[in-house]
Amino acid sequence: MPNSSKMETRCLSSLVKVFPDQELSEPRFERGSALLNETYSFQVAFRATQEISRALKNVQVQIISGLGDMVSVRVVGLVPSEMPIYGDHDDGILRNTPGLYPDPLFPIDAASGITVLPHQWRSVWITVEPVEPVSDGFYPIRVLFIDQLGEMLAEENFELELMLLIFQSRL
Repeated sequence: MPNSSKMETRCLSSLVKVFPDQELSEPRFERGSALLNETYSFQVAFRATQEISRALKNVQVQIISGLGDMVSVRVVGLVPSEMPIYGDHDDGILRNTPGLYPDPLFPIDAASGITVLPHQWRSVWITVEPVEPVSDGFYPIRVLFIDQLGEMLAEENFELELMLLIFQSRL
């Protein structure tokens, strides 16, 4: 299902930083791979569309996957940074301005969900921990954003390939 007129989303790599005051320039990231015993993460950026002038509150994030409880979701919080760099820095930085930086991962309260703000990108962090016996193969992960009335606001789809590493010794 495409995103609604109230919300826009985009799957992104876990290596991307989603700043609330910056447009997303990273392309969609909808496939990944991991070993069977490896933790894997990706994120879904979200914001209310330009037509919405108020916050969308109590939005629930639902994960649908054959991996079940091995998939968890948290919201990425923001921390203030008054001095993100020293004056003698190199060019290998994301930003050089004070502001709010994405960093902590917070659990999502089942009752209050998340708040989706207009004009500000935020993200949820999806973690897959294949701790149970699971087969190698491809696993779709659907990330749904649902409002208080049960209406689906947005959906993102990610496909994770879990692989079995086989090591053969040469003697």
